[in-house]
Amino acid sequence: DAGVYADYNFVTGSAADAWPAKTGFVTGGREAHGVNGGNPQFANIADPLGTDGLPFTQDDGLVPAAASPLCGAGIKLGLATTYIGAYACAGGETFACATATVHCVPSERATIAACATIAVAGDVCWVQPGNYAEEVITVNGGSGDADANRIRYIANGHVTIKSFDFRDPYVTVKGFIIRGTGFTALVSARTGADYCKILDNKVGNWTDGSNVFGINFIPAGNYPNGTSANNCTISGNDVGNSTGHLLSLYGNTHTVENNDFHNNNKADYVRVFGSNHIIRRNIFRDASSSSSGNHPDFVQTFGSDIATENILIEENWLNNLVVGDVQFGQLNTHYGNPGYGPGDPLPDLLTNVKNWTFRRNVVVSVSNNGNYGIPGITLEH
Repeated sequence: DAGVYADYNFVTGSAADAWPAKTGFVTGGREAHGVNGGNPQFANIADPLGTDGLPFTQDDGLVPAAASPLCGAGIKLGLATTYIGAYACAGGETFACATATVHCVPSERATIAACATIAVAGDVCWVQPGNYAEEVITVNGGSGDADANRIRYIANGHVTIKSFDFRDPYVTVKGFIIRGTGFTALVSARTGADYCKILDNKVGNWTDGSNVFGINFIPAGNYPNGTSANNCTISGNDVGNSTGHLLSLYGNTHTVENNDFHNNNKADYVRVFGSNHIIRRNIFRDASSSSSGNHPDFVQTFGSDIATENILIEENWLNNLVVGDVQFGQLNTHYGNPGYGPGDPLPDLLTNVKNWTFRRNVVVSVSNNGNYGIPGITLEH
């Protein structure tokens, strides 16, 4: 009598159907039929990968339509988003302007910066289509992780800004095209910007090859030392076409999932500092520089004054990381950048860089090996 019972749309043990109670099984957990069932209303079931041929990108035929029961009508299962499954739903959230918590740009506030100055916990800066030559810096923060307690900057359609700088906690930026030059990073997060959410944005420089990072968590001390924002979520973004690192993590306990990182030029796809990060179900693809000098790594770390340990990298897809001598990983315990040369003093080896797990990743084409000089490396599957 051991096993599971398919009760409508979920696998559960149902007391109502006389299923015997078992340790670890939910009993009496019936849902109204059809809450998450029926036609999922995928965008194009006949073309699951879409025109780019890549999984988990927003042109995929498996993206649910806005009216899908997988979207707002579905059960959220405790997630912060309003959809379930591997894909964000097509279409965006909609709001009514001129309400107590919604501030429309530019009809109510001429600029995003003007909205930032008045937004408080629970507010939305809803930005209408247009090219906003703004380097947006948060002024206030939210009071909790639920949307009703956050400050959210949400693009309604095609909205371009130059950069976004998180300086306060519980802030969301969603759906923007972020492209600019003349500063360190297109998206920055600093100490104090805990629980930031970077969702469904297109981040990259398509107009030139300037040395601008994609998403950069900025340490409080001299690079690479010091604290930064913690507990942030980076999900659903398209990050590419830059000669700076596409993602540079500091702080602790970030989740990076379902992003497309592509077309870097000489710098690394991911640099990791801090502990307890999860990097999963992302695409890392198409290295695009054969220039001499620095070579890109899929992932790199080295010693600093903060611990970099307990890192999980799982279920990612690495493809076409060949041009420019890309290494699968360059992980070292010594202090400072590993580019020391002959005649330089030997580096200080640190004990706070350790315990990384790589599992269930698909590696299609990477030009160079993994260079692992830290204890506690686990490679699975």
